[in-house]
Amino acid sequence: MKKILLITSLIALLIAPQAQALTISSLSISPTAINITKGQTFTVSLSLNPAGSPNYTTKAVIDYPANLVRLNSFTFANGWMPLAQNEYDLIDNTNGKMIKTGGFPGGISSFQLFGTASFTSLESGAGAINASIDSFSLDGSNVNTLSATLPSAILSIQDAAAPPPTPTPTPVEEPEEIIAPEPGEEPEEIPIEETTPIPITTPGPEGQATIIESLGNVLTIGTNNIWIGIFVGLVLLAVIAQIIRKAIGGNTVKKEEITTPLPEEDPPKPKTKPRKPTPKKK
Repeated sequence: MKKILLITSLIALLIAPQAQALTISSLSISPTAINITKGQTFTVSLSLNPAGSPNYTTKAVIDYPANLVRLNSFTFANGWMPLAQNEYDLIDNTNGKMIKTGGFPGGISSFQLFGTASFTSLESGAGAINASIDSFSLDGSNVNTLSATLPSAILSIQDAAAPPPTPTPTPVEEPEEIIAPEPGEEPEEIPIEETTPIPITTPGPEGQATIIESLGNVLTIGTNNIWIGIFVGLVLLAVIAQIIRKAIGGNTVKKEEITTPLPEEDPPKPKTKPRKPTPKKK
């Protein structure tokens, strides 16, 4: 009986270290809950905890919902040497799978960052990013020490909120800058363009002023020279006076022709032969 107990104890001691070696390492995903909006880019970190047992090679297989997110890239942490082979290195956004394998020279015996994955959300919805059972972590004897309990991160993607309407900016009039002339410098004269006023036929003081201005413009022949205006005015007055004088003179002559009676003509005298003088007798 004692022999049976001794043999059983020896077998248990031999099996226990091997069983412990197969379950001491673990992968972790951070963060474990991801709440984002549609179109947002986010990162997920993968870490390995060998729990004191040196690990030299780790293969991480990650499944993700390809209809909700797209994997942009994966970056190994410092110290890891990527193993770039088809079955050990893959990014498949069609089927939603990532495979990354790396070796750590000298091995790691404590918690170590494995790498960082960058994702972009495509649609709103819910899903998960899971570590696959195909993942492993090998010790110095090429024994997989990774725990069968694998991590995951829960995804929650919401629709992006509509941006608020952009207010229409109100134009602000900037005050005109007044440049003061330097000492000794005469200010520049700004020429003022002369405009011909348009006559307005509306009666009233404003209309009369406009007519006067127009008349002055005509008298000065568009030069606005007062002397030319006086000269033209005098000429016009002389012409008008001459016209009036002729008109008055013509009316007077006509009146005289109408009111003055014509002289009566004397009847014709009969013609007589002249008599010869008779000589006087002595």
